[in-house]
Amino acid sequence: MLKIPTTIQEVINTITESGFEAYLVGGAVRDTIIGKESKDYDICTNMPLNMIKELYPNFHLMKPNNNRNTGIMRINNLEIEISTYKGKSIQEDLSNRDFTINAIALDKNGNLIDPFNGQESLLKKEITLIDKTGKALEEDPLRILRGIRIAARMNFEIDKNTHQQMEQKAIYLKYVAPERIYRELIQILVTDNPAYYIRNNIIILFQIFPELAPMKDFKQHNPWHIYDVLEHTLKVLENTPRNVFLRMAALFHDSGKPEKFFIGQDNKGHFYGHPEASEEIFKKVAERLKMDKKTKVLVSKLIRQHDMTLPTNPEKIYEFLHLHGFDYTLMLIELKRADNKGQNPELANPVLEQLSILEEEYKQYILRFNNLQINSSKIAELGFQKKRIKIILDDVTKSIVIKALPNEEQSIIEYINSKYKK
Repeated sequence: MLKIPTTIQEVINTITESGFEAYLVGGAVRDTIIGKESKDYDICTNMPLNMIKELYPNFHLMKPNNNRNTGIMRINNLEIEISTYKGKSIQEDLSNRDFTINAIALDKNGNLIDPFNGQESLLKKEITLIDKTGKALEEDPLRILRGIRIAARMNFEIDKNTHQQMEQKAIYLKYVAPERIYRELIQILVTDNPAYYIRNNIIILFQIFPELAPMKDFKQHNPWHIYDVLEHTLKVLENTPRNVFLRMAALFHDSGKPEKFFIGQDNKGHFYGHPEASEEIFKKVAERLKMDKKTKVLVSKLIRQHDMTLPTNPEKIYEFLHLHGFDYTLMLIELKRADNKGQNPELANPVLEQLSILEEEYKQYILRFNNLQINSSKIAELGFQKKRIKIILDDVTKSIVIKALPNEEQSIIEYINSKYKK
C-alpha cells in the first residue's frame, strides 16, 4: 500500500463519496513508487467534469487532449489535473495509454492497479510500450518524443522493440502541431544528459530537424577536430550547463558547416561563414516550431557569435559588456568553453585555460559594474542638470570598470568636479 498526499487523498475521497470512481494516475504514481516527491498530480475518474466544477469552483476545463476530457485546478500549491476515463473503466483507460510505466493507477486506499507490469518496467528502468505493435504511437505520434523525454528525465533506457517502433513511426511526427513538439524538445534539452538520448534517437531527431541530417558522418578534415560535425555537436551539448538557450544553441551552432565546407590550399577543411549559415538554419527551424521571441533572438545571437574572438582590451571589454549585457556575455563564454571541449584536446586545452582566465577578468569587470560608489542621485547633488547626468555617469562608470579611476566616492567626486565643473 502506497501513501497518497493528503490534499490529493481529500480530492479522491470527495469524488468517491459522491458515488463515482477516482484514481491517481500518471507521473505522480511513478514518483510515488520510486520514492520521489511529485508536484503535479493526475486523477482519472468517471465523474462528469461539470460536476467536479460544482465541487471545486476553481476547477477549469481545458481543451480535450488525446480524446480525453480534462480540467485543472490548484489546491495547497499542488497542481491537480482531472480527466475522465478513456473507456468505461480504469482498466480500459489504462489499456489505452502508451507506456507500461504510464499505465499504473492508485485507488483511494493506496492499492496499485498495474495490469501491464509497469512497476516491473520501473524497477528495470525501462520504457516499454503496452501494445508491441506501436499503435499508440500512430494514434498520437507525440508519444514518441514523450517516451524519449521520460527516459531522459528518469535516466531510463528504451526497450528494443519500443525503440524500433518509435523509429518506424517517427514519420508521423510531421502531423503533430509544432508547438507540442517544441514543448517536448525543450524538456528533453534540460535533462541531465540530453546528448545521450539525442544520439540514441538521432533518426527520430532528423524527422523533426532534417536540417541537422547533413552533419552526420561529415568529416571536418581539420586537426582541431577529431569528430564529425554531428558528434562534435553532441560533445558540445554534453558540456553545456542546464540552460535551454545554451543547449539549443549548442544543437544548432555548427549546422551550417556542411554547406560552408571547403578544402583550403593548406589541405585542411575550413568553414568560413558557418556561424551565419547556422544562424539562418536555426531561424527557419524556430519559425517552423513557433518558438517564442526570446528564444529565437537569444539563441540566434549565441550561434552567430559562438566563433568570435572575445575582446581583451579593457575599453573593448567594457564596450562588449555594456552592449551585450552581463548574463549574455557569461552565457557566450560557456558556449565557447563547451565548443572547445568538443574539439581535439591537444589543441583545445590551452585555449580553454586562456578562456577561463578571460572569464575571471570579465567577472571582475561585472563586479565593478555592480558595485559603483556613485549613482545619478549623487551626481545631481553636485549640482549638475539632468541632461548632463547620464553623460557623466557613463563616463565615470567606464573609467571605474576599466580601472582608470578608483571606485572610491571622494576620488569620483574629485574626478567629476575637475572634468565637468569648468
